[in-house]
Amino acid sequence: MGKNVLKALGIHNFRGIKEGEIKGLSQVTVFIGKNNSGKSTILEALYLASAAFNPEDHLSPIVRTTYTSKYCQKIVYLITRRHLENAYAEGLWYGYDIEKPIKITLTFSDGKTFSTIYMHDHQQPYVLMNSQKRLFLQITKKGIYKIEYSDIGSVRTAVKVDSSILNEILGNDYEHKVKFLSNIAFVDVLLTRYFRRIERTFWKKILQYRLDRFLVKLIRDGYDVNAEDLTYVPINGGFQLVVKMPTTYVRVDDLGDGVKFSLVLAMIFLTRENTLVLLEDPECHQHPHGLAKTFEALMKLAINRKLQLFITTHSIELLRIISHIAQEQNLDVSIFFLERDEDGILHSRRFGIDELNALEELAIDARFLYVM
Repeated sequence: MGKNVLKALGIHNFRGIKEGEIKGLSQVTVFIGKNNSGKSTILEALYLASAAFNPEDHLSPIVRTTYTSKYCQKIVYLITRRHLENAYAEGLWYGYDIEKPIKITLTFSDGKTFSTIYMHDHQQPYVLMNSQKRLFLQITKKGIYKIEYSDIGSVRTAVKVDSSILNEILGNDYEHKVKFLSNIAFVDVLLTRYFRRIERTFWKKILQYRLDRFLVKLIRDGYDVNAEDLTYVPINGGFQLVVKMPTTYVRVDDLGDGVKFSLVLAMIFLTRENTLVLLEDPECHQHPHGLAKTFEALMKLAINRKLQLFITTHSIELLRIISHIAQEQNLDVSIFFLERDEDGILHSRRFGIDELNALEELAIDARFLYVM
């Protein structure tokens, strides 16, 4: 794993979570729990925090709405990804109370803790410097600005500062942490609908280093497709990615959602390094065999490319697969069972692979801990 990873996360006034803290995050962290317990919100909170360091995401599906010109790309995706037609920005705030800022607090393994603040009608979140003095940092393409707010919420001063100011907040290795947070990838099922844009984004780099061999092996081993190679062919006036087989070819688009989702995951893992990858319900459209083969490959990539993984799931098969791989590859894995009470307080119970295996031996399904 990289020299610094996230070890704790705090969430305040975001989505359905009024307040919550999760400690003991690992190289691979899995969140389970009933629907509406806060699993996806945790992934979204990390994505929101990343927008303070890089507001744009070339992977994020382009959703054209009235918010497109008003907010940065990551914020637009958070506003619209759950409700493509009836989205509204106030949905990001707990209880729709836009007067209270959203606060995401991150703690790294070196003990450095800092917070990002998101206020209504702002392009992107700020890095909090001093809450009592109302001092914030705004990181933009043009530079870093030290922002001071007055008590009534208007900007009092905005001064451009050197990037070394991040040393005070993030520590000596602030450049590593900024890169770690800037390059976070958020992978959900919606992303697979934009497969062609993803393949075109990554294909040059994948082919340059012949990483396409990895993709071919994944298709062959995980989905019983007699794949020999991947290439582009002219179809309907354009070019489409196809799988070459012994006697014919088949378009990747025709292989099914399970294969495409696995290829999306693999492409992102192959082209990311020293960062965090957020996986929402990766078992979607997957048979356990394909899921197992996919995660065997992805876990090896995560180790080699120093990726920290946050995963939400409803699948007991995926929990078993991760358990098996963790023991085989000596991975640090934490599993959190989440519950959210009627007051919006997030509660979590942490257990490791040994505890998960002990529950299995007692014929207890970890997904139903809420009845115990």
